[in-house]
Amino acid sequence: MALNLMLSELEIPNQHVNPSHTDAPDHAEIAPDSDIHDDSDLDSALGVGRRCSTITLSLEVLNPVKKHGRKYHGYPGGKYLLPNDEEEQERLDLQHGLFWLTLNETLHLAPLSITRRVLDMGTGTGSWAMDFADKHFAVEVYGVDLSPIQPEWISPNCIFQIDDLSLPWTFEFKFDLIHGRMLFCSFPDPLHVFREAFKALAAGGVLEMQDLIFDFRSSDGSLKGSALERWAKELREAFRLKGIDLTCVSKYRNYFEAAGFQDIEQKGYFWPVGTWPKRQNLQTLGWWCRKNIWDMLYAISIVPLTQSMSPEAVELLLMEVRKDLHDPDIHAYLRVLVVHGHKPKPNLS
Repeated sequence: MALNLMLSELEIPNQHVNPSHTDAPDHAEIAPDSDIHDDSDLDSALGVGRRCSTITLSLEVLNPVKKHGRKYHGYPGGKYLLPNDEEEQERLDLQHGLFWLTLNETLHLAPLSITRRVLDMGTGTGSWAMDFADKHFAVEVYGVDLSPIQPEWISPNCIFQIDDLSLPWTFEFKFDLIHGRMLFCSFPDPLHVFREAFKALAAGGVLEMQDLIFDFRSSDGSLKGSALERWAKELREAFRLKGIDLTCVSKYRNYFEAAGFQDIEQKGYFWPVGTWPKRQNLQTLGWWCRKNIWDMLYAISIVPLTQSMSPEAVELLLMEVRKDLHDPDIHAYLRVLVVHGHKPKPNLS
């Protein structure tokens, strides 16, 4: 569907958010399956071997790399431009809460039928995967990421693996739901990832993407000439030189169609940047959005921008951006899309 540009249509309750301790049900039909737990060691938080879609990795490869005062993924060297240290892990958990607010306390929008296996792409700290596993104990939930930063103590039906999903996938089983969130800065070729997801889904399975279009806007022109606008432009160009389009989410629906998905639905949301909206629920959402940007500002900027700027120049730019983030006269917002579609079932007629 077309994206509705009315901020007033976003209805988010103003309340304390604790996504890991909610009893709100999801609308998935769970079917018992005798082969769900018969071929994996569910006591391990890190899956390797037959169930993993990659070769076993040495501990040296998994060790973080230190750059610009932060720690980054050791695997695969330098491909992912954001860090994976404790500071970034805290931000990822906050971001999980931001989506929890945005989606009205649900983990996914797509209706699900029989669900046995679920894949969470780019799982990060594993918050989404763990929440889904806690809600649906009969479902095997796999969280895949580039580095092992997930908790060790998890539900026995939640399994974490190390893998690079930008490469061809070699899972030896099919999934009923594949979920991805905030991967706009992760892949140079999202269409390849969606095609691999299509192949990895069972017939009738669902791919759902929850993602951000990295393009700050304002309806009153208050963003024009700001450091926030300049920073976003510089960052988009720096990522473009690395082969990544930070606005690729606007093309997700087209990618779904090209990959072969059917019954594609798209829903748009807005994140105000800061507490400038008049409505209380949007102020709450804006506070969370601004906090997320504030915490990721250095992390997403320092490596790509220092390809063309000195670290000192980057720091000066970020100082100005931080001022803009708290300027009540700058009415910036970001667009978020949730897109989902089904892999068609074979025609048996």
